[in-house]
Amino acid sequence: MLCMGFFFTERFQFMIKIIIAFIAFAALALFMLSRSGADIDMTGEKHGSEATHSEPAKPATPEAPAKP
Repeated sequence: MLCMGFFFTERFQFMIKIIIAFIAFAALALFMLSRSGADIDMTGEKHGSEATHSEPAKPATPEAPAKP
């Protein structure tokens, strides 16, 4: 049988505070990420053609010679 004295110890109270702080920090982080307006992808690691994160390269245009 679990001793009820465990729930009133300083160690248990400290553990509860750590858990509450972690949950609060995680909720704040998710709130800030959702409000940032950025395109946030939380689906995990991507492979293949969908893994690109940059725009496609633009074709090089030749520069016109400077007129004297």
